[in-house]
Amino acid sequence: IASCTTVCDGCGGGDTTSAYDYLMNTVGVPGLSSDWFVPYVQGMTPTNECTGASCTQTCDYNLTQLVTDAFYIGPYGKIQNFSYATDPSLCDEVSLHCNDMDEATLQSNLNNAPASICVNAGAWDSYTGGVLTSAACGNNGNLAIDHCVQAVGYNATAEIPYWIVRNSWSTNWGEEGYIYLGMGNNTCGLCNEATVVDVAADSA
Repeated sequence: IASCTTVCDGCGGGDTTSAYDYLMNTVGVPGLSSDWFVPYVQGMTPTNECTGASCTQTCDYNLTQLVTDAFYIGPYGKIQNFSYATDPSLCDEVSLHCNDMDEATLQSNLNNAPASICVNAGAWDSYTGGVLTSAACGNNGNLAIDHCVQAVGYNATAEIPYWIVRNSWSTNWGEEGYIYLGMGNNTCGLCNEATVVDVAADSA
């Protein structure tokens, strides 16, 4: 996705809904390949001009192999559709603060499947563990959103209830690659653009 979704900026950023659209509607793209076919490599330091040619690679994969060589490659994920795990209309597009989001709906969705979430990750560089609170994270409005990750669960009975979020900055970061975001107050804007996908495995 990072290399091939032309409406995004490669490792310079992008948007989950654009990635879904690419996987569902692009001719010649049967679905999402396994990590074995197209390995994901994440550096530990930022690149100054991450949208430049040296960082945003050309899509040179023959994705039709997912179908023609399925016996060797294995099944691929085919996205049927996606839906919002929360109501995005509750947060104005140009707002810096969105506190009144429906976290209960996100919690209900996570009982069935992980969700893609987009957040304000400005305070995440210094995170080493524990629960990151809403106050520590900062603004939670749409204008502050700068990173998309995956919410995989929650612990509502902990002393400080928290969401369990999987990041993409390697297992050397945070809680072995995860971060715990405090429940309540829409910490880091995690409810602003939460989505779930309907995925089917296809071996052609």
